[in-house]
Amino acid sequence: MKTTHFFVGPGRSGTSWLFDSMALTGQVWVPSIKEPSFFDLHFERGLTWYDHFYVDFHGPQAPLARVDFSNLYYLSDLAIQRILDYNPQACVVFISRNHRDLFRSMLYFELRKGRSDEEIEQVAAAKYKDSDCAMHVAHLRELAGDRLVVIDFAWIERRDLSRIYTELGLPGLHLVEGQITNAHMVPRLRWLGRLAKWAALWLRRHEMFGLLQRLKRSKKIRQMFFLEGEAMRLHAPIEAMVKAYFPKS
Repeated sequence: MKTTHFFVGPGRSGTSWLFDSMALTGQVWVPSIKEPSFFDLHFERGLTWYDHFYVDFHGPQAPLARVDFSNLYYLSDLAIQRILDYNPQACVVFISRNHRDLFRSMLYFELRKGRSDEEIEQVAAAKYKDSDCAMHVAHLRELAGDRLVVIDFAWIERRDLSRIYTELGLPGLHLVEGQITNAHMVPRLRWLGRLAKWAALWLRRHEMFGLLQRLKRSKKIRQMFFLEGEAMRLHAPIEAMVKAYFPKS
Protein backbone atom coordinates (compact mmCIF):
# COMPACT_ATOMS: atom_id res chain seq x y z
CA MET A 1 0.00 0.00 0.00
CA LYS A 2 1.36 3.41 -0.95
CA THR A 3 1.05 6.41 1.35
CA THR A 4 -2.40 7.89 0.80
CA HIS A 5 -2.37 11.04 2.95
CA PHE A 6 0.49 13.51 3.14
CA PHE A 7 0.22 16.13 5.89
CA VAL A 8 2.62 18.53 4.25
CA GLY A 9 2.57 21.27 6.88
CA PRO A 10 2.94 23.53 8.57
CA GLY A 11 4.35 22.52 11.93
CA ARG A 12 2.98 24.10 15.11
CA SER A 13 -0.55 23.26 13.98
CA GLY A 14 -1.55 20.25 16.05
CA THR A 15 0.00 17.62 13.79
CA SER A 16 1.54 15.65 16.67
CA TRP A 17 -1.88 15.30 18.31
CA LEU A 18 -3.51 14.32 15.01
CA PHE A 19 -0.75 11.82 14.21
CA ASP A 20 -1.21 10.23 17.64
CA SER A 21 -4.99 10.19 17.27
CA MET A 22 -4.80 8.42 13.91
CA ALA A 23 -2.26 5.92 15.24
CA LEU A 24 -4.55 4.97 18.12
CA THR A 25 -7.43 4.04 15.81
CA GLY A 26 -5.74 0.80 14.74
CA GLN A 27 -7.08 1.59 11.26
CA VAL A 28 -4.29 3.78 9.91
CA TRP A 29 -0.79 2.73 8.91
CA VAL A 30 1.55 5.21 10.55
CA PRO A 31 5.35 5.30 10.15
CA SER A 32 7.71 4.52 13.01
CA ILE A 33 8.68 8.21 13.05
CA LYS A 34 6.21 11.05 12.53
CA GLU A 35 8.29 12.90 9.90
CA PRO A 36 10.17 10.61 7.48
CA SER A 37 10.97 13.69 5.33
CA PHE A 38 11.62 11.38 2.40
CA PHE A 39 10.29 13.44 -0.48
CA ASP A 40 12.34 16.53 0.38
CA LEU A 41 15.46 15.53 2.37
CA HIS A 42 16.06 11.81 1.71
CA PHE A 43 14.66 11.09 -1.74
CA GLU A 44 18.01 9.78 -3.01
CA ARG A 45 17.76 6.88 -0.54
CA GLY A 46 14.95 5.35 -2.59
CA LEU A 47 11.52 3.92 -1.87
CA THR A 48 12.87 0.85 -0.08
CA TRP A 49 14.31 3.16 2.58
CA TYR A 50 11.02 5.07 2.79
CA ASP A 51 8.93 1.91 3.05
CA HIS A 52 11.01 0.56 5.93
CA PHE A 53 9.29 3.11 8.17
CA TYR A 54 6.03 1.25 7.47
CA VAL A 55 7.02 -2.29 8.38
CA ASP A 56 4.54 -2.81 11.21
CA PHE A 57 0.77 -2.52 11.16
CA HIS A 58 -1.14 -3.84 14.16
CA GLY A 59 -4.77 -3.39 13.15
CA PRO A 60 -7.14 -6.36 12.89
CA GLN A 61 -8.05 -5.46 9.30
CA ALA A 62 -6.34 -3.88 6.31
CA PRO A 63 -5.52 -0.19 6.93
CA LEU A 64 -7.88 2.46 5.61
CA ALA A 65 -5.02 4.88 5.00
CA ARG A 66 -1.25 5.23 5.17
CA VAL A 67 0.01 8.61 6.37
CA ASP A 68 3.11 10.80 6.29
CA PHE A 69 3.33 13.85 8.58
CA SER A 70 6.49 15.54 7.25
CA ASN A 71 5.73 19.14 8.12
CA LEU A 72 8.17 20.89 5.78
CA TYR A 73 7.01 19.37 2.49
CA TYR A 74 4.91 22.47 1.84
CA LEU A 75 8.08 24.55 1.46
CA SER A 76 9.37 22.44 -1.44
CA ASP A 77 7.68 22.45 -4.84
CA LEU A 78 9.88 19.50 -5.78
CA ALA A 79 8.65 17.49 -2.80
CA ILE A 80 5.01 18.11 -3.75
CA GLN A 81 5.67 17.06 -7.34
CA ARG A 82 7.46 13.91 -6.17
CA ILE A 83 4.48 13.06 -3.95
CA LEU A 84 2.04 13.41 -6.84
CA ASP A 85 4.30 11.37 -9.14
CA TYR A 86 4.53 8.66 -6.47
CA ASN A 87 0.76 8.55 -5.90
CA PRO A 88 -1.40 10.65 -8.25
CA GLN A 89 -4.41 9.91 -6.00
CA ALA A 90 -2.69 11.09 -2.84
CA CYS A 91 -4.47 13.46 -0.49
CA VAL A 92 -2.20 16.47 0.12
CA VAL A 93 -3.25 17.97 3.47
CA PHE A 94 -2.47 21.46 4.74
CA ILE A 95 -3.58 22.76 8.15
CA SER A 96 -4.34 26.46 7.88
CA ARG A 97 -3.74 28.60 10.96
CA ASN A 98 -3.95 32.35 11.65
CA HIS A 99 -0.78 34.03 10.33
CA ARG A 100 0.11 35.94 13.49
CA ASP A 101 -0.53 33.02 15.84
CA LEU A 102 1.48 30.60 13.74
CA PHE A 103 4.38 33.07 13.40
CA ARG A 104 4.48 33.55 17.16
CA SER A 105 4.35 29.79 17.78
CA MET A 106 7.20 29.21 15.32
CA LEU A 107 9.40 31.73 17.12
CA TYR A 108 8.70 30.14 20.49
CA PHE A 109 9.63 26.80 18.96
CA GLU A 110 13.03 28.28 18.07
CA LEU A 111 13.37 29.37 21.70
CA ARG A 112 12.44 25.88 22.80
CA LYS A 113 15.38 24.57 20.75
CA GLY A 114 17.71 26.77 22.80
CA ARG A 115 18.33 29.48 20.22
CA SER A 116 19.42 32.91 21.41
CA ASP A 117 17.34 36.03 20.86
CA GLU A 118 19.78 37.11 18.16
CA GLU A 119 19.45 33.79 16.36
CA ILE A 120 15.67 33.94 16.53
CA GLU A 121 15.67 37.49 15.14
CA GLN A 122 17.81 36.30 12.23
CA VAL A 123 15.26 33.64 11.23
CA ALA A 124 12.16 35.74 11.94
CA ALA A 125 11.78 37.00 8.36
CA ALA A 126 11.84 33.43 7.00
CA LYS A 127 9.35 32.31 9.66
CA TYR A 128 7.06 35.20 8.74
CA LYS A 129 6.90 33.87 5.17
CA ASP A 130 6.64 30.24 6.27
CA SER A 131 3.67 31.08 8.52
CA ASP A 132 1.60 32.82 5.82
CA CYS A 133 -0.94 30.04 5.33
CA ALA A 134 -3.12 31.92 2.82
CA MET A 135 -0.15 32.33 0.49
CA HIS A 136 0.86 28.69 0.81
CA VAL A 137 -2.68 27.38 0.28
CA ALA A 138 -2.95 29.36 -2.96
CA HIS A 139 0.39 28.02 -4.16
CA LEU A 140 -0.35 24.44 -3.17
CA ARG A 141 -3.66 24.68 -5.01
CA GLU A 142 -1.70 25.49 -8.18
CA LEU A 143 0.57 22.48 -7.63
CA ALA A 144 -1.86 19.86 -6.33
CA GLY A 145 -5.24 21.01 -7.65
CA ASP A 146 -8.14 19.00 -6.29
CA ARG A 147 -5.74 16.68 -4.42
CA LEU A 148 -5.29 19.46 -1.83
CA VAL A 149 -7.39 19.30 1.34
CA VAL A 150 -7.26 22.28 3.70
CA ILE A 151 -7.97 21.62 7.38
CA ASP A 152 -8.98 24.59 9.52
CA PHE A 153 -6.85 24.84 12.66
CA ALA A 154 -10.04 25.69 14.58
CA TRP A 155 -11.11 22.07 14.08
CA ILE A 156 -7.84 20.97 15.68
CA GLU A 157 -8.40 23.33 18.61
CA ARG A 158 -11.90 21.94 19.11
CA ARG A 159 -10.57 18.38 18.82
CA ASP A 160 -13.23 17.81 16.16
CA LEU A 161 -11.93 14.50 14.83
CA SER A 162 -15.24 13.69 13.15
CA ARG A 163 -15.07 16.82 10.97
CA ILE A 164 -11.37 16.32 10.23
CA TYR A 165 -11.76 12.68 9.20
CA THR A 166 -14.74 13.51 7.01
CA GLU A 167 -12.70 16.16 5.18
CA LEU A 168 -9.95 13.59 4.69
CA GLY A 169 -12.37 11.12 3.14
CA LEU A 170 -12.02 8.82 6.16
CA PRO A 171 -15.33 9.15 8.04
CA GLY A 172 -15.10 5.59 9.36
CA LEU A 173 -12.07 6.13 11.59
CA HIS A 174 -12.52 5.56 15.31
CA LEU A 175 -12.72 8.78 17.31
CA VAL A 176 -9.88 8.14 19.73
CA GLU A 177 -8.10 11.28 20.93
CA GLY A 178 -4.31 11.25 21.03
CA GLN A 179 -2.22 12.44 23.96
CA ILE A 180 0.90 13.87 22.29
CA THR A 181 0.73 17.65 22.04
CA ASN A 182 3.44 20.22 21.38
CA ALA A 183 2.05 23.21 23.22
CA HIS A 184 4.12 26.33 23.82
CA MET A 185 7.09 25.46 26.01
CA VAL A 186 10.20 27.37 27.01
CA PRO A 187 13.39 25.71 28.25
CA ARG A 188 14.18 26.08 31.94
CA LEU A 189 17.71 26.94 30.81
CA ARG A 190 18.85 27.67 27.26
CA TRP A 191 21.42 24.88 27.33
CA LEU A 192 18.68 22.41 28.26
CA GLY A 193 16.81 23.38 25.09
CA ARG A 194 19.92 22.84 23.00
CA LEU A 195 20.55 19.50 24.72
CA ALA A 196 17.00 18.31 24.03
CA LYS A 197 17.28 19.30 20.36
CA TRP A 198 20.68 17.61 20.00
CA ALA A 199 19.36 14.42 21.62
CA ALA A 200 16.32 14.32 19.29
CA LEU A 201 18.53 14.76 16.22
CA TRP A 202 20.95 12.07 17.45
CA LEU A 203 18.13 9.58 18.00
CA ARG A 204 16.71 10.33 14.53
CA ARG A 205 20.11 9.94 12.91
CA HIS A 206 20.56 6.54 14.53
CA GLU A 207 16.94 5.57 13.75
CA MET A 208 16.07 4.99 17.41
CA PHE A 209 12.51 6.05 16.72
CA GLY A 210 10.77 4.00 19.38
CA LEU A 211 12.85 5.61 22.12
CA LEU A 212 12.31 9.06 20.60
CA GLN A 213 8.54 8.59 20.62
CA ARG A 214 8.58 7.39 24.24
CA LEU A 215 10.61 10.41 25.32
CA LYS A 216 8.18 12.74 23.55
CA ARG A 217 5.32 11.15 25.49
CA SER A 218 7.09 11.46 28.85
CA LYS A 219 5.66 14.19 31.07
CA LYS A 220 8.62 13.80 33.44
CA ILE A 221 11.09 14.60 30.65
CA ARG A 222 9.09 17.69 29.69
CA GLN A 223 8.93 18.90 33.26
CA MET A 224 12.66 18.35 33.64
CA PHE A 225 13.61 20.40 30.56
CA PHE A 226 10.76 22.85 29.99
CA LEU A 227 8.14 25.14 31.46
CA GLU A 228 4.74 24.85 29.80
CA GLY A 229 1.11 25.74 30.26
CA GLU A 230 0.46 28.12 33.12
CA ALA A 231 4.10 27.91 34.20
CA MET A 232 5.41 29.13 30.83
CA ARG A 233 6.93 32.60 30.85
CA LEU A 234 6.21 34.97 28.01
CA HIS A 235 9.46 35.93 26.32
CA ALA A 236 9.59 39.70 25.86
CA PRO A 237 11.96 39.73 22.82
CA ILE A 238 9.69 37.35 20.91
CA GLU A 239 6.58 39.31 21.84
CA ALA A 240 8.35 42.45 20.53
CA MET A 241 9.18 40.70 17.24
CA VAL A 242 5.57 39.63 16.78
CA LYS A 243 4.38 43.16 17.41
CA ALA A 244 6.91 44.53 14.91
CA TYR A 245 5.71 42.15 12.16
CA PHE A 246 2.02 42.58 13.01
CA PRO A 247 1.73 46.18 14.23
CA LYS A 248 -2.04 46.35 13.66
CA SER A 249 -2.90 43.13 15.50
